[in-house]
Amino acid sequence: MKNLSLPQTLLLILTAAACGQDKLDSQTARALIVAEYKLPKVIDHRIAMGDPTDAKRMLDLGLEKDGFVKIKTSQTLSELGTPWITFTNKGHQYFAQTPQSEKKYNLQNVKLAEMHFGEIKGISMGSEDKSATVEYTRIYKNTTPFCRLSSIDWTRPSVHKAYFIKYDTGWKLDTGNEN
Repeated sequence: MKNLSLPQTLLLILTAAACGQDKLDSQTARALIVAEYKLPKVIDHRIAMGDPTDAKRMLDLGLEKDGFVKIKTSQTLSELGTPWITFTNKGHQYFAQTPQSEKKYNLQNVKLAEMHFGEIKGISMGSEDKSATVEYTRIYKNTTPFCRLSSIDWTRPSVHKAYFIKYDTGWKLDTGNEN
């Protein structure tokens, strides 16, 4: 018999409990959303270390001044193709998983923040209680200095809608209608 992870076990229990429910409750909605979007999860950003545009942007954002990266301001002919950006030890702690196939092209993913489930703002039941729309928030935690690379306002929760359909087996998230 296959061992289930904690999220899978919780999802199984909630799905079984939801089978007899006519209306979608907050706890079930939250569990299904968290499972579907694999929350919490790391938000990362790909940096092209050989791109002078990325180098200038990081310089403008103060990431070199703060000691996370070193930026070359010019290259000689013999240095063509080498990275404009190198990470310091201080910057290495924010590395996100980067496939080897990307690293060989001087690409590096860095962590910006973690996205977590926030709260259910409201549940609107559809006709005959066979569908529901859930408005919920996602919040950002553990932002890094590299979050400056994004235009996201990390201090404000982002509002999303999730659509659910009730089947004979219970409530399911309708991923074809994402927001």
